[in-house]
Amino acid sequence: MKFIHTGDHHLGLSLKSASFAKSDAYKKRMQEVQSAFFDLCEIVKTSPTDFMVLTGDLFDHARVKISLIEEVFYTLNRLNKPIYITIGNHDTFLHNAAFENIRQLENIHFFSSEQFKYTYKNVDIYGMNTKDYNEDKLTEIITNIDPNQKNILCLHGDIFNAKDDHYLSSKAFLKKLPFDYIALGHIHKHEFIDKHIAYSGNLEPFDFSETEVKGYILGDLSEPTFTFIPFSKRRFVIKKITLTSEDTIQTIKQKIFEATTKKERDNDFIRVILEGRINRSLHLNDDAFLLIQDDYYYIEFKNQTKYDLDLEALKKAYKDTIIEYLIDSYHETESDEESLVLAIDALLETEETSR
Repeated sequence: MKFIHTGDHHLGLSLKSASFAKSDAYKKRMQEVQSAFFDLCEIVKTSPTDFMVLTGDLFDHARVKISLIEEVFYTLNRLNKPIYITIGNHDTFLHNAAFENIRQLENIHFFSSEQFKYTYKNVDIYGMNTKDYNEDKLTEIITNIDPNQKNILCLHGDIFNAKDDHYLSSKAFLKKLPFDYIALGHIHKHEFIDKHIAYSGNLEPFDFSETEVKGYILGDLSEPTFTFIPFSKRRFVIKKITLTSEDTIQTIKQKIFEATTKKERDNDFIRVILEGRINRSLHLNDDAFLLIQDDYYYIEFKNQTKYDLDLEALKKAYKDTIIEYLIDSYHETESDEESLVLAIDALLETEETSR
């Protein structure tokens, strides 16, 4: 008996606050995020899986177009396989009576405060929506579990941070529950909490806060095995490049090239964080970065460099000031160079700001 566990698709998400929102790649990325869901549906339809569980946040907000909502559920229904759905904290609008027609679709099975369990052949699938979760209720439910059945539990919420508004229970509590598999949603990073407890994560990363591999979980209850399947079309990659006073635009370009793979350059969203100390004659502005961008599908820069400090030149330029005093003190006491550099940087930045 095989199934697919997925969640946190956030269909309808705009991504307008993403750093790449003004780039040519933005519209294409929007389409890719949405298409990923329908591509997975095709896998469910054509593969030897028996059913699918969706663990919440199928949609991002209540302003999603009705046409998209209908397309999603009619597509799911046409898979002709049971689809079991937990409602998360982003798609609570699905509780509304206006969507009763969707809840009546033959292959669509929503969990609710009245319906915590569905049965498919030798599998009992349990679920609690985010707003309905209650440890006492769950404890009551498990007293009636049939040990002759395979049992799955579907939940949406946080099990790491007790201060999260959508906190469920501790990992220790979940590990004690008598389920063959516990399917979790809410956390976008895929993770196995135990061999039979997992967050599937989302299918496609949304921005640079999601740099991990994305995909879904394929479960086989007869083995039993639960396997993470990488799926995403692209990744968000962050590279840190350390520069020196010897670097030029050409050497920076070469360093970035050497730090990335061909697949990353051709396919992924890359953020380069530039660190270190550079020569004052090197200006890392938009024009400079334009000379690098052509070789990449998408690349952006975070310039965290500071100018290299020529202590003797600074002494002459800032004679009879606290900067000269600090440099002389450093030479006399052989104090920590990093502390000196930090102090001078702060003074120079203050001067720049006051101009």
